[in-house]
Amino acid sequence: MRPVARPESAGEAAAPIRLNANQPPDRFYRGGERIARFRGAALRGGDRVPEDWIASTTSVRGQEPAGLTILPGGVTLSQAVADRPLWWLGESHVRAFGRDTRLLVKLLDAGQRLPVHAHPPTDFARSHLGAAHGKAEAWYILSPGVVHLGLTRALGADELREIVRTQQSGRL
Repeated sequence: MRPVARPESAGEAAAPIRLNANQPPDRFYRGGERIARFRGAALRGGDRVPEDWIASTTSVRGQEPAGLTILPGGVTLSQAVADRPLWWLGESHVRAFGRDTRLLVKLLDAGQRLPVHAHPPTDFARSHLGAAHGKAEAWYILSPGVVHLGLTRALGADELREIVRTQQSGRL
């Protein structure tokens, strides 16, 4: 892949940047074969590469720099955004959120049922996890599957802890 020249002013159109696969290795769940097929490439990294982090300025928590997108020429996308936030994100975004893209797009190829999990809101993430913001998700599902969202009734912390500890997924 050859480097793509970037325009100097915000008003100039940019050529698309073709990004290589960005599949953090050794995830906790299996998958990745369909991502490899989609990209027209051989499956690399075993059967635990079920995520392709598209245009990522985010590292895998505790595994930095895994997950960061490397642009043609070798610079990370996060560094490119930090160097020229207005060009990459636009004035209104920078005014509202600074240099934080506040977005991570992934291709997912779950080769098994994913576990029950929850994502914290911003206030919890800041106070308990040392993170700048929480995590919201949006899914666009390309093949048949089932996604369960939310609980059927309010659960107390002790009851939820026991259900998860004993893996009573049917109760959830």
